Amino acid sequence: MFKEFGYVSLVGRVLGVGPSGRLLQGGQPVSPPPKPASYEGPEVIFFSAVESTPLADTTVYPDAAGNFRVDYSGGGVPPGKYKVAVQVRNGDPESDTLQGKLSRQNTTIEFDIPQDKLGSTHDIGVIELSSHVK
Repeated sequence: MFKEFGYVSLVGRVLGVGPSGRLLQGGQPVSPPPKPASYEGPEVIFFSAVESTPLADTTVYPDAAGNFRVDYSGGGVPPGKYKVAVQVRNGDPESDTLQGKLSRQNTTIEFDIPQDKLGSTHDIGVIELSSHVK
């Protein structure tokens, strides 16, 4: 057994929280399903909402059912406040069928990762795009 000091343990292992959730649009998984190599489908980008939380932008690709999980550096993310940007590509790296409405600069999606979830997972629930894109 080892003692944890914040985000790094005494044995040097990164400890964090593995946030997971589901991305839907109109109650259904976002179409087309993700194919990152060909710039198709949804990208979910996690980034810190405050400068004090040490996290580089992290992009994950939901599965065909819309489920996703962030596994930053193999150990999850540190507890803190986060924002989520969403882009839906349609074959071009610059494309976004949401027209930037949920870009890093415009997103309204925020959530907290609680300290008491350190070393485990945290379900942030369903992100329903139609609730955020007006």
